[in-house]
Amino acid sequence: MSREVTVKDHVERLNRVLAYIEANNMSGAPVWNAPRPQRLVLAAILKEVIPMNPEFRDMPERQVLYVRKTGEYSKAAGAAWEALMKAVWSKFLFNRRVECIGIPHDNPNVTPEENLRYDACVDLHKAVKPKGDAGVQAIAGGKYAVFLHAGPYEKLGETYNAIFSQWLPSSGAKLRDVPGYEIYLNNPKRTKPENLKTEICVPVAS
Repeated sequence: MSREVTVKDHVERLNRVLAYIEANNMSGAPVWNAPRPQRLVLAAILKEVIPMNPEFRDMPERQVLYVRKTGEYSKAAGAAWEALMKAVWSKFLFNRRVECIGIPHDNPNVTPEENLRYDACVDLHKAVKPKGDAGVQAIAGGKYAVFLHAGPYEKLGETYNAIFSQWLPSSGAKLRDVPGYEIYLNNPKRTKPENLKTEICVPVAS
């Protein structure tokens, strides 16, 4: 199938979602508060829109330099990355091998906005002595289901909802009790939002 046809298919399905929401007067409240029959219809449509075909990888344990901020994720992430970049440049840690990683610890559908925790991280290739807001932590290795999110960071929540409301219940996979994380494959300062790519790494049992 050509790329043009695939894009048209996705646009058509998204239009179906919007039309269904409008026809059922669902635009004034969160979708997850809608009656179950309506949520099932939307889930069936969204399953076609957001591909749920993860790649399973055995990840190594990572030592990372990080800064944690709390609050609404988009604001917390911005503040965390701003602080972390100052630490990275001051210690001359930034090079082409460094991966930028985010750890959103909490479910925004459950946790109050002011308590949401976000860690901005870069992997370490040498020992450092962190100062100020920065710290060092280990990201657990092991098996992860890795999903590719294509598009703006503001839409990551939609992909997470699809993973945990569609893929996880039907996959039979069991989550491990360690945080998942995000690997940012593009530089958002040099890449258009619609072209950004993010790997969402969900820890699963072997």
